[in-house]
Amino acid sequence: MTKSTTFAEPPAIWSLTPSDFAGTALFERDRVITALGSKDFALLLRAVELVVLAQAFSRRGIEHALRIKPAIADRLTTLLESLGVITSGGFDEQRTVLVGMDHLAVLLVRLYGCRETAPAAAA
Repeated sequence: MTKSTTFAEPPAIWSLTPSDFAGTALFERDRVITALGSKDFALLLRAVELVVLAQAFSRRGIEHALRIKPAIADRLTTLLESLGVITSGGFDEQRTVLVGMDHLAVLLVRLYGCRETAPAAAA
């Protein structure tokens, strides 16, 4: 007897388009990720991990959890919206997390992939 395994389709995190990035192409979002410095990229990865694992987001919550300034928390909020991790909303509203915990690894691999492929494409 043969046992077949079916795999779920990966989440459509890149196809979600928040209002800030309406109409931008996939490579435009990749360019935003590749433009981040290594410290900012590490902070983004940590924020993604915290938000997805908690399945909750508020700007103040991320500010306190990561011990960052409000301006940096605002920038992270915009990045998380642009990546389709959270819904858009007001200044400090509670946001819905759009990525489930079971898809965290896929999201992190895609983020790392943006960083790995960009220099080769530019060369």
